[in-house]
Amino acid sequence: MHAMLARWIPPLERSTFAAYVYAGSNFGTIISLPLSGWLCSLENGWPLSFYIFGVAGIIWFIVWMFLVYDTPSTHPRINPQEKAFILASIGPQDEDDRSDSIPWCSMLKCVPLWAILVTQCGQSWAFYTQLTELPTYMAKISPF
Repeated sequence: MHAMLARWIPPLERSTFAAYVYAGSNFGTIISLPLSGWLCSLENGWPLSFYIFGVAGIIWFIVWMFLVYDTPSTHPRINPQEKAFILASIGPQDEDDRSDSIPWCSMLKCVPLWAILVTQCGQSWAFYTQLTELPTYMAKISPF
């Protein structure tokens, strides 16, 4: 996703747009949890949550495959003015010009990278633990 943002979003707009993109996963969780609970409350309804979200994922994939392109240069339906603005803001994008190698040794020795990695793993563990245990908590502890 980072590479796609770097190819499509002008630098001065990138942080705002990235906030919207990454907030989408949390928004999806906010919508899907109550919807899944409601679907499961229907008689024999628990499979519906799997079917509905599975079909939604397949539809999203099909739409993505037809509408989303790697770069503005390869998009056949982009407005020429918008394409010119993006390319002027970002600069030329030659996908075949990848002569720079990835500095794996420097990355492995980078303390801030390891700090972010450990923090992200901890945050993900806490988030998914809370996400999976919330129904049990609500059923056993909540007075409702």
